[in-house]
Amino acid sequence: MSNQYKNSIEYRKYVGVLKNSKCRIQLTEKCYSILKSEFYDYYITKWTNTEYPSVHFSVLLHKNQPILDDDEELLLALNGRRLDLEIYFSLLGNYFYSYVIETKRNLLNNELQFEYYDENEFLEESQITGIKNKLLNVGFTKLNKSIVCINVPDIETELLYEGEVRIFNALFSDVKRNF
Repeated sequence: MSNQYKNSIEYRKYVGVLKNSKCRIQLTEKCYSILKSEFYDYYITKWTNTEYPSVHFSVLLHKNQPILDDDEELLLALNGRRLDLEIYFSLLGNYFYSYVIETKRNLLNNELQFEYYDENEFLEESQITGIKNKLLNVGFTKLNKSIVCINVPDIETELLYEGEVRIFNALFSDVKRNF
């Protein structure tokens, strides 16, 4: 391999992608193992998007309920109310953020409704303490809502304009969230 190629922008990008992929795989495996040890009776989905600087998991907070191929069937099986713990782990630093999302069908207009909650409202104290302690033991810091909602000035992302970016978007995902 020539020095000219090693010093090229393309090669440095390639090395960065490889390093990012390796880090992402290691982080995914570590975090999944920790989540599974605490939520062993719950279905865990990996929603990781390689475009974002994070690893994202969703824990279906209905014990022993598998995910169905059809979200509508799942909502019916859950009596019209679905609860998921959404948890993000940043690749940019040892940070994680989590919340619970409730999905219901509005009977008046037949549209889906989404409500965001602090996990304390739906998880048992032992689950919260267990998962938090396991993540702290491997070097993660939990960010709270007041931190992730802080605006980051002078930055824009693929989906957000300057002035719209929050710490959550910079560390985890630039998809807009209403929490």
